This record gives sequence, C-alpha cells and structure tokens, in this order.
Amino acid sequence: MPYTEATILEAHRFLTVVPFNIPHIAVRNSTIGGYNIKKGSQIWLNIWGLHHDETIWGDPENFRPERFLDDNDRVLTAEHRFRKCLLPFGTGRRVCVGKNLANNRLFLFLCSMLQRFEFNPEDGKTVEWDSKQMRFGLALSHKPYKMRFTPRNK
Repeated sequence: MPYTEATILEAHRFLTVVPFNIPHIAVRNSTIGGYNIKKGSQIWLNIWGLHHDETIWGDPENFRPERFLDDNDRVLTAEHRFRKCLLPFGTGRRVCVGKNLANNRLFLFLCSMLQRFEFNPEDGKTVEWDSKQMRFGLALSHKPYKMRFTPRNK
C-alpha cells in the first residue's frame, strides 16, 4: 500500500503539527549552510519552514502524496532528498522515540477507517486547507470543521 504510506508522509509534511523542534545548544563553534554558529548558541529547527520551503518541494501549498513515490510507484527510500527533508519527529540521536509507533498506528488507523467509511465535509460545505492559516501554539491546529463519515456498503 505505497500510496497510503506516501499520503501519510505528505500529511506529515503538509500539516506539520509541531512547527519547531526542541531547542538544542551548540557544543562547539560550527558552520552550517554558510552560517556561523557560536558555541553555546540555542538552535531552533523551524520544521514548518523546512516542510514548506519552495526550493525543496516546488509547490509546498499543494497536498500531493505522489511526491513521495518513485517512477515505479514505490515509496521513496530514506536516502532520497525529500525523505531527508521530512522531519516531523526530529532527527539524529534525539529523534522522537515514538516515531515508529506513531507511524504504524497512523497507517493502521487510516487503512481501517478508509475501508469502513467514506469521508465528506458536511452537506454543502468544503474544507479549505491553508497551512498558513493554522492556529499557532506548541502544536499547530486547523480551524474547526465538520465531517460526515458514511459507512461503506459491504
């Protein structure tokens, strides 16, 4: 089910629930991307900015799961540039310990819901997703909307 996995990856990128990673402290003077970072400086990774960078994604405001599929419709490998730029759980030694559990549960939940229900906005309405209009806080959230879950015929 590569398209489902690609959809989850794109949702992580597009929605970016946690806009900033936890702060880190530089342990030595460093240069990253041409910027000099002094020892002791706080470093805050802007995950939302990374996930919505036009130089990486081209059209970051469009939800396109296909961007995470190769020419043979397989999910891109972890070495692909897009996968390296997707950091909803952080990266490195301090990557979220719940990453695998969260992704596995999300995959199972999404698949089971899609098998059982059709999802539609409430009658006569549409849901407009604009990531720039999300409510800012420790976690980003979308403005409230109503959905209709209709059981699928078996």
